[in-house]
Amino acid sequence: LVRLGDPHAFIHIVPDKEGDPIRQQIGSLDASLADLGLTVSTGRVVDFRAKDLLRAHPGRNTVPLIYPCHLRDGFVEWPNGSTRKPNALALGPRADDLLVPAGYYILVKRFTAKEERRRVVAAVYDPTRVPAERVAVENHLNYYHNRGTGLPVTVAKGLATFLNSTLVDVYFRQFSGHTQVNATDLRSLRYPGWDSLLALGRRIGKSFPDQEELNRLVEEVVFRG
Repeated sequence: LVRLGDPHAFIHIVPDKEGDPIRQQIGSLDASLADLGLTVSTGRVVDFRAKDLLRAHPGRNTVPLIYPCHLRDGFVEWPNGSTRKPNALALGPRADDLLVPAGYYILVKRFTAKEERRRVVAAVYDPTRVPAERVAVENHLNYYHNRGTGLPVTVAKGLATFLNSTLVDVYFRQFSGHTQVNATDLRSLRYPGWDSLLALGRRIGKSFPDQEELNRLVEEVVFRG
């Protein structure tokens, strides 16, 4: 029920015999997030506290503002013309502490609806798709970074592939009975080592494969490679 050495002492409930191999697979992975030299944090923009800085559309003296609605098919698609959420944050002295420099980041939804198929939903923020020197991440997202800056592109794609696998989603449900994905939850996971993330990321092009192929890649590269 509780993994030895787990500083958070999370209780894991494995509901069926299919769940135990998944628990063992995750437990066998090489690295913690700290071992990889990476960090996950919660988005800095709490929108109701920054109402005066929110803008519906990008314009002069604004930066992209990323909400969960901008995550689609493994990448951040911005701006989103079909949402009522703001798409930009106005620059100014109050905004400086809310921004991160341009780079490759992994964004993960903090909340999902009960009826959604997945609990862990990750996407790559690709600065070549969203041209801006800085970006703002809304508080309903977690983001992976390297001491406040972006990740190597291949590592970012590999990490997003791993997080979007059914393996991680099933494992997450073993210790989380709610629809919230906290940064602490993501820090508690075991991860493939750096070389495995690179190998996995090299298999991803400009789009992510469907779920079945994505799962096969994770199994092949991470656990058989």
